[in-house]
Amino acid sequence: MGWRCFLAAELPLKGVQSAADLIKRLSGQIPRGKVRWVDPAQLHLTLRFLGNDVGSEAANAMAAQGREIAGCTSPFAVTLEKLATLPPAGPARVIILPCGDPAGNLIRLRRAFLPTIASLGLPRDVHQWLPHVTLGRVKSTVGKLPELSATDTNPQLITMLTLYQSILTADGPEYAKLAEFPLGSR
Repeated sequence: MGWRCFLAAELPLKGVQSAADLIKRLSGQIPRGKVRWVDPAQLHLTLRFLGNDVGSEAANAMAAQGREIAGCTSPFAVTLEKLATLPPAGPARVIILPCGDPAGNLIRLRRAFLPTIASLGLPRDVHQWLPHVTLGRVKSTVGKLPELSATDTNPQLITMLTLYQSILTADGPEYAKLAEFPLGSR
C-alpha cells in the first residue's frame, strides 16, 4: 500500500502568522467542535493532491520532477485574500483563505507537473482548482461566516515547494515532508 501524497507551496512565516491569526479570530466566533482547525505549523498552499496510494517509485519520480521544476522557477508573490468556503455554494465543508496570483505562477507550476502525473498513472483532478490555504474542515453546520480578511494582505513570497505525505489520524491529517524544492536553485 502506498502513501497519501500532495504537492504544496510553502507560505513565508508572515503568511503563516496571518492565517493563524485568522484561525484564532474565527475559533472565537464559531462554537467549539463545529470546525477542525488546521494546526498553524501545517498550513500550506496545496498545488496538487496526488492520490491515496502513491508508491515509493512514484513519490521518488515526483521528487525528481519537483527539484527540476522548482529549480527553473523563480520565487514569486501571492496575496492572501478574504475568507471563503468550499464548496462555494451550499453547506460549507472547508474554510479557506484564497490566494491571489495575478501573474498565474501557481497554475503554471501545476501544469508543469501534469506530464509526470499522467506518466505515473496518478489520478486526474476532478475538481476545479482554487489556490487557497485550508484553515479548517467543517464537522457540523457553521452558518454564515464573518467577513474577515488576512491580517497581512501584503504580497507573500513563495520560495519553496514541498512533497508531503498526509497521514490520516482520528484528530485529523498530519503532514510529513518527503522532499523540499527551493525555487530558483538552478
